[in-house]
Amino acid sequence: MNCVTGTLGLLLCAGTLIACDGPCRTLNERICGCETTTLERNACLDLLDLNARNRTVTVEEEEQCEALLETCTCAALDQNQPELCGISR
Repeated sequence: MNCVTGTLGLLLCAGTLIACDGPCRTLNERICGCETTTLERNACLDLLDLNARNRTVTVEEEEQCEALLETCTCAALDQNQPELCGISR
């Protein structure tokens, strides 16, 4: 999987993963960290910040993100297993 195009697009579509602070923010920062260049990582984080200002995360979503922190890795994204990061295809 190409994390560059895949991750940015997935973050736009993954409304349940957008958060301010807490497990969902940590999860999204981890996903952004999978980008291959500093420019792409920064663009991903900027998008995350923009979306975080416009959305409140529920307790249930935070619990889901907490669980996903156990399975979400750059390797999972590279191996085309976005569901391990809570992202649908």
